[in-house]
Amino acid sequence: MKFFCVLLLFVWTSVFASDIAMHTLDNGLRVIFKHSETTDGVKIRLIAKGGYSELGLDWPSGALSSHIAKEAVKWQFAADESLHSLFLNSVHIEVATKPFFRMIEGSADSKNLELLFARVSRFFRPLDFSKKAFQSALEKKITKKMKKTPSQYRIFKRAFLEVNMGGFEPVFSLSIQGLKKADRTLAERFFSRAFSNPSEFICVIVGDMPIDVMKRAMERQFANVTAREGSLQLQSVPTFAQKNVRKNVFFFHSGRDRLCRLTFEIKQKLSLEDYLTFELICQILQERMTKKASELLKENIVVSAYMEFPFYPCMDRFWVAIQFSAKSFHVSTIEQLLLAQLADLKNQGPSSQEVASAQAYLTQRKTLRRNLDDFWLEMLVNFASNEWNLHLLDQNGVKSIEEASIKTHIRKLACYTVVSGQ
Repeated sequence: MKFFCVLLLFVWTSVFASDIAMHTLDNGLRVIFKHSETTDGVKIRLIAKGGYSELGLDWPSGALSSHIAKEAVKWQFAADESLHSLFLNSVHIEVATKPFFRMIEGSADSKNLELLFARVSRFFRPLDFSKKAFQSALEKKITKKMKKTPSQYRIFKRAFLEVNMGGFEPVFSLSIQGLKKADRTLAERFFSRAFSNPSEFICVIVGDMPIDVMKRAMERQFANVTAREGSLQLQSVPTFAQKNVRKNVFFFHSGRDRLCRLTFEIKQKLSLEDYLTFELICQILQERMTKKASELLKENIVVSAYMEFPFYPCMDRFWVAIQFSAKSFHVSTIEQLLLAQLADLKNQGPSSQEVASAQAYLTQRKTLRRNLDDFWLEMLVNFASNEWNLHLLDQNGVKSIEEASIKTHIRKLACYTVVSGQ
């Protein structure tokens, strides 16, 4: 469940609809505001490409850095008990450093709008990575790790990452041994760089108040946030398999269903039409594969097909995944069926009925999701990071995609990996 040259190159506010506007602060932070009648309060997301994968062997320090930062901010406000209580109960903030991106998310009720923005801006200023904050973060992470038990999903996920990320260490979950290698000074230095330059970030704010109110609050709370020395950009990323690769994962519990996932890598700069076409293809694949597998085995087999962006919000390298769960003795049969159906789609293309069914589903899903804050947070980041025209945000693009284009894009599903439970 990753950044950029962006659409937001203006120093004034640009209005695309009565409820969406863009604005660039003096420090270069690019902000998209969305007024929403269905939102209760305000939500904010800031994201930029570039993460701790660039640290090489020191990546555990970068992985722990955001946890130390949260402890540092908590200790800073702990002296004021009333403010600390307000911070804990009314304003919710998560800061994260990941292998290929960094992000801050937060939410608050309307009356705490200023407090939310103030707390978010705090991460762009120097923090005290004290020994107390470091030790607290380390102990919490180790305790959490010790409580986790091995599961089929975790075993499968690790095998999946080994195959599709070439064993690239920073993408794996940080182990207790790795945590103990974290260095406080390196963590502080990395976090300072990661949140030193607001202009590297895209910020999306969805709230139940007028855009002008949110804009003025952002300007006040970020007025003194200036770019410091240091910067972080997305460096090289792991190489996907250059030929078809299979990895079998063996489990001890023979009675459980087994996961199987086929993953195809796509390398191209995504236009909005490309994105919508691949979204439509995934729905066509899902509906056809589910139907064919269920008919063949005479039982309900659910096949999922979806796009995944491992280097998000960088979206010019992504995966199309086809995944299902079945009894171990059915896995190979279903896998061969899926590959045969995919070959048929490449040669013949989908039927008109299949396209219409997928279009109808996606149209209905978008209509329902438009009432969700997370939909707007995600879509506005996507539009900004890919330089898509925000004027097209309300258009139903899947309805205009031609069948010839669908067939052309399906043929891009070539080299793949298979990770299968046995």
